[in-house]
Amino acid sequence: MVIDPTTKRQLDSGPYLCVDRDGTEVMFEACPIREVNHKGYWTLATTGETKDNCIVLPQGTIERLIGKELTWKNKPHKLVIKK
Repeated sequence: MVIDPTTKRQLDSGPYLCVDRDGTEVMFEACPIREVNHKGYWTLATTGETKDNCIVLPQGTIERLIGKELTWKNKPHKLVIKK
């Protein structure tokens, strides 16, 4: 369970994949939001002041994992791991 430190609400757990405005591919443990000050990245914090809560992935990883390319215009994609 992931709790938003600002609002104390539970976040939808992931993992979630998304792409920052500059093309950086990232993965989060919960569903992120677009940073509120329009700096061009995704974050879990509703304050939008941190990017330390993600894992930066090598370019092309998202397409290999889900079979399609994502961009900044796409919503975060929840990764479903099949056993």
